[in-house]
Amino acid sequence: MKKQLLFSLLLIFGLNKIIAQVPISERDALIDLAVSTDVLNWNYYNWDIDNPVSTWNGIVVTNISGNDHVTKIELSHNNLNGTIPASIGDFPHLTYLELSNNNLNGTIPASIGNLPYLTHLSLWNNQLTGVIPPQIGNNTNLISLELDENYFTGTIPLEFANLTMMGNFHVFGNNLEGDVTNIYSSWPNLQILGLSNTLLTGDLDLSNNPELLVLWAENNSLSTINLKNGTNYTVPYYNVNVLNSPNLTCIQVDNEIDANNGNPPYDDWSYDNTIVFSEDCNSLSVSNHFSNNDLFIYPNPTKDQLFILNNFNSSINVEIYNIIGRKIFSFKLHKGMNSIDLSDFNNGVYIVKSIDEFNQVNIKKIVKE
Repeated sequence: MKKQLLFSLLLIFGLNKIIAQVPISERDALIDLAVSTDVLNWNYYNWDIDNPVSTWNGIVVTNISGNDHVTKIELSHNNLNGTIPASIGDFPHLTYLELSNNNLNGTIPASIGNLPYLTHLSLWNNQLTGVIPPQIGNNTNLISLELDENYFTGTIPLEFANLTMMGNFHVFGNNLEGDVTNIYSSWPNLQILGLSNTLLTGDLDLSNNPELLVLWAENNSLSTINLKNGTNYTVPYYNVNVLNSPNLTCIQVDNEIDANNGNPPYDDWSYDNTIVFSEDCNSLSVSNHFSNNDLFIYPNPTKDQLFILNNFNSSINVEIYNIIGRKIFSFKLHKGMNSIDLSDFNNGVYIVKSIDEFNQVNIKKIVKE
């Protein structure tokens, strides 16, 4: 009832006032947003329809070619409750839309793809649902897109490959699934990528992203990640977190020796100790179908003797490589407990590659001290 009364009052005043300042369509779209998100319970609002839109809290108006237009909407942390109206696409000169940290629900309207000058879109930490609309890919000036901490399902739209200006992309904390969708090669300016806490699978290729500074991809089902982009040593700060990624077996990097030994710039990266770094993950034929219970290796690190428990019903072939990819030892691993004498091995990192009778491959990293 309050919403209906508010809408009636806004409509009456809207029809009788001529100080709209911006086009009526933009003013009406702001009123739609207010009504749709329970404006009377916002933390901050002074949207007095007797005053120009430029005086309204969170709204920036810019004169463009002699005409005033809404160019910025900043209503984060403002207790917006409700849905995003379809008229959100009625701001032809909007560059900045910030609605994060509210209580928005429902789906993102497809009309949000009608904002050709939009550079920043942030909807993170709401209760939004449904698929991420592919129409966002029409906003080709987007530099920052933050959709994290919602309840989105489906995949990352292929249409996002059109967002060639993208520098900051966050979708973590959603129910996204399926292939990770390698759209990132068309984003040469990408600096921050957040894919954590989703159900995404497949191979993530970031080899064409030389500006990358931050990768958050923990708690995922990715198989490989390619970070061999030629700038591992030149970016000022390189933060990578891929912890708790049970299917991730190999990360491709510029220098596998430094990475496997934990030398800078890789020393601050966070990853599971089962991950192998390589300059060519394909050469390892990584296809991890083993579970940790099928093959158990200990102690790791080891000084001389390495024990491998084979819980398969048959023998499997094992090959040991040094960190430059040279095979230095091979043997057959029998069912049950096996031991290997590594006392003659030089100290360092080694890769243990196990192959079962079905040619399924498991890769593990060991350290000889």
